[in-house]
Amino acid sequence: MHGFKNVNADLLKIDGSFIRNIVSNSLDYQIVASICHLARMKKMRVVAEYVENEEIREAVLSLGIDYMQGYLIGKPQPLIDTLNEIEPIRESA
Repeated sequence: MHGFKNVNADLLKIDGSFIRNIVSNSLDYQIVASICHLARMKKMRVVAEYVENEEIREAVLSLGIDYMQGYLIGKPQPLIDTLNEIEPIRESA
């Protein structure tokens, strides 16, 4: 915790090993809730890895987590592919 206290960062990413079982394991849920609370105290945004299904997504949203990563959101792909998907959206706006 001493290291966390002295970290100056904008984002904190929560490892998927905590997020994976957030719905079925109350200890994991409480750990993530505590991490989120500490991050908010330090004015950090929070990213959750391993958002794989709607139940996990709902739990993550209920904790006020700012960003999500995982197969529910999108499969990993090269940056150029992501940019190509975004470009048509920008052109039509």
